[in-house]
Amino acid sequence: MSKRKNFVLSLWAAALAIAFCLMQVAPVLAQEEAAEHKPKGFFQKFMMVADEQGIEFIGTAVIWACFLISIVIISLIIQAALKTRKAVYTPGTLVDTLDRLIAEKNFKEAIEVANSDPSPFGHIMRHALAEAPRGYPAMEAAIEETADNINNRRVRSFVWLELAGAAGPMIGLFGTVYGMIVSFNKLVEAGGTPKASALAGGIATALVCTFWGLIVGIPGVITASLFRVMTEGRTAEAIAAAKQLIAPFRPGAGKSSKPSTPAPSAAPATPKPVTAT
Repeated sequence: MSKRKNFVLSLWAAALAIAFCLMQVAPVLAQEEAAEHKPKGFFQKFMMVADEQGIEFIGTAVIWACFLISIVIISLIIQAALKTRKAVYTPGTLVDTLDRLIAEKNFKEAIEVANSDPSPFGHIMRHALAEAPRGYPAMEAAIEETADNINNRRVRSFVWLELAGAAGPMIGLFGTVYGMIVSFNKLVEAGGTPKASALAGGIATALVCTFWGLIVGIPGVITASLFRVMTEGRTAEAIAAAKQLIAPFRPGAGKSSKPSTPAPSAAPATPKPVTAT
């Protein structure tokens, strides 16, 4: 699957999540006053906070920032999962095709097939076959070097997932501190004996922001580490498959392993009779 398809699929996932949330926001805002004394639903509890004066906008903005980051993380996870599949990293059909062409000594077509394949394995074999005139050691070195470059480039692409996973808890922590400040200010304004409802808004802001910070951070950090390990494993598989394909180029690979039959020894010469004189 191409990068463009991965990007489009991720955008569709993010768009569906945003559309679902917007469908939930409209009725909540429209019925806010009418439902003042009714039990709050899940969306009202975890997507916005309110105090005695109404919706607490800064805390709600922090919650929505964490929510939007979580959508970005879902998109990045989908893209990473699609890129690290074995069928995408080392296509089985490509391995079989190159194995057949190399066995038939059709090296020109093998190079064309490797050049036309966009997968990491195709990229590795492209550089390996290009070094064929220099011998097996050069081909093996090309495999190792190309695979390392691909692995490093793919691992570096997970930095955005790690960054989003780290940013979420920090934003959530900002909302936590803000909510606690609001609660303590209410406490000071009431002279140390505030009503519970006056403190509830700030405490709710702190707890809900912490909740969304964890929701963002845990999947982002864990999946980034998992994808790093998976990428290294896929790279090792590609290296092993490539070295197996270039085995016929190893010096002495085409020679028979049977010992040669020793030449028969010459028969002893028959002594000629001596003629008497």
